[in-house]
Parts: sequence; structure tokens; C-alpha cells
Amino acid sequence: MRSGQIRNRYVQPILLKLSDKITDILVSIQNGGWEVWLQMDLALELSSRLNGKFHRERLYEDGSGGIYNLHIETDRGATIYLELKAQKSQDDDTTANRMLNDIQKIKQLDQDFKTKNLVVSMAVSRLTNQTEFANFKLLVREGIHAYSERKQFQQRLMANELRPNTLTLFWFDPHEKES
Repeated sequence: MRSGQIRNRYVQPILLKLSDKITDILVSIQNGGWEVWLQMDLALELSSRLNGKFHRERLYEDGSGGIYNLHIETDRGATIYLELKAQKSQDDDTTANRMLNDIQKIKQLDQDFKTKNLVVSMAVSRLTNQTEFANFKLLVREGIHAYSERKQFQQRLMANELRPNTLTLFWFDPHEKES
């Protein structure tokens, strides 16, 4: 199964379904804690839809010593490793940088491991402040894909034509060449 299929068929619909809940959480929390909740919601939904089982917060099996956020094994033999970052609060401007750290971790993984497994990094943000907005815009310029329920989202993001508070999924797959 390819990264784009997982993102388009499963992850985006799950996030859209959770959109209002995510907004309520970001408004009410001050210092994170909901990333684990999002991991669990994604894990339960993905493992159910893909007929698989999941693991959280374990060592990658490539010998690098890195710890992944979420690992899903499907009944068809597909293996998905997911690095996940979520905006901690409305004032948080670290999500893009934390995603960048995950991307660096993925790039350090053994090439054979990355070839045999689907390994992606994703971040979820409402883009509620200018610093976070600017940081993610830099990542998009570097090839990270941005998705939202809004039409022509990525083009509008780059042209500064976006309203704040747009639920956004940022996605990095080292094998994906285009969105």
C-alpha cells in the first residue's frame, strides 16, 4: 500500500471527522497532552480499517535506536511506521520544528528498512499563530505536502491567502515524489 493511499483514503477522512473535536481541544488546553489521544484515535481507526494491529512508542527495528510514535501491521503484510506531531495549544509554534526533527530521524533510518516499510511523518496544526504559519510554510517550500478540507490549500498557503485556524495535515514520505 502506498503512502498517498493511506493518507487520502484513511488519515484525511479520520482527521476531518475529528476536526471539531481537535478545535475544541486546542481552544481549551494550554500545554499539550492530546498528541497521545490523537495517536490512539488514529491507531484504532487505521488498525480497524486496515485489519491490523498497532504498537506505540517502540524502537525502530533497523538498529538506529530511534523510537517511533505508531506502528501498524496489516493482515496483508503491509507495515506502516508513523511519526506524529500535534500542535500543543493555540500559542504553540513548535509543531513544524518538531516535525522537522522527525523527518531527520526518518532520513537517518537504514535505507533497506525504509524500502521494505512505509515510514512517514505527519503533523496536525490549526495554524493559529504567525510563527507556526511561517515555519510550516518553509517546510512546504522544502517539499512537505500540506492538506486541508479547503480547496487549493497548498497554493493558498504559499500565497499568504489563508485564514488562520485551518485544520491542516502536513505529510512527509521519503519515497513520495509528488502529492
